[in-house]
Amino acid sequence: MAVATRTMVRRKLVHTGLLLKIKAQNLPIDSPAIRARLATTREQWAHPMYGRYIDLWEQLIDTGDLDEITRIVLADDERGEECAGSPRSRSI
Repeated sequence: MAVATRTMVRRKLVHTGLLLKIKAQNLPIDSPAIRARLATTREQWAHPMYGRYIDLWEQLIDTGDLDEITRIVLADDERGEECAGSPRSRSI
């Protein structure tokens, strides 16, 4: 496993805080605003490499399962790192 940089740790803390807030306040995971933000991100990050990250976020949002999203996004594995380092994560 790679050494965690300050940026990676900060991102993980931000994601943890956001997910806790969503859960505590029972905020919607899927909404027109979130879908619009995904579309905007897809336009801004048009490179095919980034498209797969946006696809991954769309799949996570499609599940509607906050516990599953939390498990994946905060995991210390390749998929979790992809979610944390993707352009989508920078705009949430």
